[in-house]
Amino acid sequence: MAIDYDRGPNDLEETIDRLEKQKKYLQKQVKKADRTQEIMALYAEVKRLKNENEILQTNLHKMKSLHNAKVLEKKGK
Repeated sequence: MAIDYDRGPNDLEETIDRLEKQKKYLQKQVKKADRTQEIMALYAEVKRLKNENEILQTNLHKMKSLHNAKVLEKKGK
């Protein structure tokens, strides 16, 4: 007499095993999503800093130009 170990999808052990595998898979996906959000936040910060750097460089160039104009004006007097 052969014993039928394959009880089908209604077997509680198989259901538990399947749900545990699904849980592990979903936990991995959540970790990936968290990492993706962290990376996107870092990209946004880099973009903000680049923009701020451009503004500072522009202001520095303007200040140097004004300073040079004042120096030339004093020399002309």
